[in-house]
Amino acid sequence: MADLAIRGGRVVLHDAVREVDVLILAGSIIRIVAPGEGDAAETIDARGLLVLPGVVDAHVHVNEPGRTEWEGWVAATRGAARGGVTTVADMPLNSIPPTLDEAAFDVKEAAASAGALVDYALWGGLVRADPEALRALAECGVVGVKCFLCPSGVDEFPHLDDDELLPALRAATRAGLLVAAHCEDEGIVARATAEARGRDLRAWLESRPIDAERVAIERFAAAAKVTGARVHVVHVSSADGIAAVARARRAGLDITAETCPHYLAFDASDLDLGSLIKCAPPIRAGARARLWEDVLAGHVDHIASDHSPCTAELKTRRNDDV
Repeated sequence: MADLAIRGGRVVLHDAVREVDVLILAGSIIRIVAPGEGDAAETIDARGLLVLPGVVDAHVHVNEPGRTEWEGWVAATRGAARGGVTTVADMPLNSIPPTLDEAAFDVKEAAASAGALVDYALWGGLVRADPEALRALAECGVVGVKCFLCPSGVDEFPHLDDDELLPALRAATRAGLLVAAHCEDEGIVARATAEARGRDLRAWLESRPIDAERVAIERFAAAAKVTGARVHVVHVSSADGIAAVARARRAGLDITAETCPHYLAFDASDLDLGSLIKCAPPIRAGARARLWEDVLAGHVDHIASDHSPCTAELKTRRNDDV
């Protein structure tokens, strides 16, 4: 007998939407059956409702502990549940302390276990080649470690420069860890920022060109080839970036990539929204349609939210100086 039956709903399956019942035992789906079939200790009446699998969001920033004025585990996961997200994977850098070692992992795990209303996983951070810390994070059960190839904007989470990237990837690989990277080239961003005209959102877009993303992905892939690392590129914002990932994959690398809803929903025509759509990498001109083509063609491995809240005061500063 199942613990729970969800009956009467229209169930979204891999190939169709069907009126079937779902049987659950010990928290897992065990059978999809015709209406009324199977016994269960408890029944949920889903008539008139769609029944969908829970979403796994592999890239969120919850900010607790340390920056709970931005958001914490209760608020973040309440919002996730309302949106149908049943598992979140929290990134390492917005909490204090950042998740760089076992002690920091334990602090975040305590906060998450006390507040999370959905399932969760934790990413670790990669800011240097620290074999002992990385082995400990692997033993703690992190889903992987994240690094930045340009400044992260968080003082406690430095990026990896050219001299540090290979040793760090080697150490993570020896620990058996997947390595995710924010891929924007520091030098290109610095030059483009110096040349940008003004300080509004269009200047922000100019300061982080597509080439910064593409070149950084190519550099990350080259480092992965040398070290044998399993790698993942977060929040790809352009078709050029996805193409760089595809080239690396064809060359035999174990590489995956994600994009995000904001890149699929907005483009440069929405820049009048000002700082509300400021992000890094930025919303780009002409990128949305090509990214959708890549998603529909199966070139993007998954879509993740990159949920990263802050206070309204921080997000709505003057639009002429973003």
